[in-house]
Amino acid sequence: LDLELSSLVQVWDLIKLGDYLSARDDVDPSRIGIAGESLGGMHALFAAFCGYTVQCCCSNNWCSGTHNNNFIDMGAHSFVICPM
Repeated sequence: LDLELSSLVQVWDLIKLGDYLSARDDVDPSRIGIAGESLGGMHALFAAFCGYTVQCCCSNNWCSGTHNNNFIDMGAHSFVICPM
């Protein structure tokens, strides 16, 4: 698979994982979060944006920056924390 299609499949898998977790009796759906770094950070952002089960997202990736109040500058690394 090429990178774009592979990313779509991985984001879809993360969305469906959130659906699965929220349907379990032993999981509190209001406490589901997602985190990722690098390409996984981009996948985490997309899955949190497109899915309905993720309550918080923490991402460290190429599209993180410090131009928004939701971003935390960590020197060489920038993290975005998005309460959903």
